Amino acid sequence: MQLSSLNAFWQNDTRLEAAFSMPGLHCEIRHCMWSPTTAARQYLDAHVLWMSLTPLPPRSALHSDVTGSQTLPAGAVNLMPAHAMIEVSTDGGRHRLLVCVIDPRHIERLAGHRWQGGLRAMSIGMDLRDRHIVDTLLRLVRELEAPGPASETLLTALGTSLMVDVARFLSGAVEVPRRGGLAPWQLRRIGERLEADPTPTLAELATLCGISVRHLIRAYK
Repeated sequence: MQLSSLNAFWQNDTRLEAAFSMPGLHCEIRHCMWSPTTAARQYLDAHVLWMSLTPLPPRSALHSDVTGSQTLPAGAVNLMPAHAMIEVSTDGGRHRLLVCVIDPRHIERLAGHRWQGGLRAMSIGMDLRDRHIVDTLLRLVRELEAPGPASETLLTALGTSLMVDVARFLSGAVEVPRRGGLAPWQLRRIGERLEADPTPTLAELATLCGISVRHLIRAYK
């Protein structure tokens, strides 16, 4: 799988630093030079994960046909879903990022159903803070930057873990919260964290859920 989903975003000067491919997944570290007021629009035929490895250019934002008139500020990690029209806008500047393109058919097989999307799931994905996904992306970056012994084996294991976590995230992100509280996927993340360590901080739990500490306290009640 190549980066055909992102052709429109590579109109400006870019440099490929490292790449890795496996069935269902293609990852690249790229250096990009975005022109001022850059706006690129592209239909995505795959799920795309971006992790910013340098500070985001000023006023970076994402818009999708799923979000209607709403424009979402870009976070350090973004999950842009397949089968959506995405528009990226920025004030420009140099940018280094990890890009992972995931075949939606692999995600559907792992999740056991097709992801239907929606505004709420898109909003979460545009500033993704799922600890499992972020940690795996960071390990992918380190291995791509400085490959060690059995690097291909490790990259394949990390790629498999990434696709499983993305499938789980997408499955949970569309679940409806109970009476305005936490969503089932957020409650699961809290439960998993409490099993591993019974004394996490509120800040840790809030990060796991992708919300503020204040929101966590209010929603958990």
